[in-house]
Amino acid sequence: MNTNIVTATKILRRWGITASKVEQLLAKDDHQLDERINIIVKIHKLVYKKLGNSKAIKAFMAEPNHEAEWNGRQPRLMIASGSIDDLRDVLSFVEPK
Repeated sequence: MNTNIVTATKILRRWGITASKVEQLLAKDDHQLDERINIIVKIHKLVYKKLGNSKAIKAFMAEPNHEAEWNGRQPRLMIASGSIDDLRDVLSFVEPK
């Protein structure tokens, strides 16, 4: 199996995303697979840099975000939605301004 897929799978599972959702997100026939993996890894690195430990990261991923454009959605649920735009939105939120 591709090591990038393995890495992304481990990250997603740590965030509390179900195995079936991970399989859908990382479907090998998805033409956006490389972009999805890159975004997932970037989000992980940025959030880890900000929060520093797995417990805090998992809490962040499960916390509803009350920014106007997020409408109370949790980062983990946005990521699990399968929408590349939702992935990009989460990345944009965690990137330094």
